[in-house]
Amino acid sequence: MTVTTTALVATNSVIKVDNAAGTPTDVSGSSNKVQIGPKNGVGEFRAFSTQWKTRVVIGKDTDIKIDFVLSSAADEAYDLFKKWFWGGDDSARTVTIDVPDSTAGSDRYSGEAVLENLDMPLDAQADQPIFGSAVMKPSGEWTQADISA
Repeated sequence: MTVTTTALVATNSVIKVDNAAGTPTDVSGSSNKVQIGPKNGVGEFRAFSTQWKTRVVIGKDTDIKIDFVLSSAADEAYDLFKKWFWGGDDSARTVTIDVPDSTAGSDRYSGEAVLENLDMPLDAQADQPIFGSAVMKPSGEWTQADISA
C-alpha cells in the first residue's frame, strides 16, 4: 500500500464572511473550525411491477458551520456574527471558504447564506477561552470551484 504524500491540511484555510456593509471580512484568525455538510435531496418512488424503489436527486443543500473564539475585538468572527444576528438585517451574505489556502489550485466554496443560529455556550467553570459557533444555510446556489492564478 502506498501512503499519500499529497494530504491537505486546514491550517491555512481562509474564511471570509460579508459584514453588514457587504465587505468581505476575513474571520480566519478568530475561527478554528469550519464544517461544510453538502447533501443531496433524494426523492423516491416505486412503480407497478417492481419491488425495488427508484431514487433521484431532486435538489441540493448544505450546512455551513463556523466555530470561533469569542473576542472583544471589532471585525473578528464573534463581532461579525453577533451584529448579524442582533443587528436587524437578516439578509443573506456572501460566505467564502478557501481550502487549503487561497493559492491557485485550491478549492473555493462560496455562496450567499443566511444565519440560522448562533451558539455561545458560557461555562463559569471552564478553564479556557469561550468558543462559539454560527450555522448558516445557503440562499441560492452554493458552489465549489478551483482557484485559478
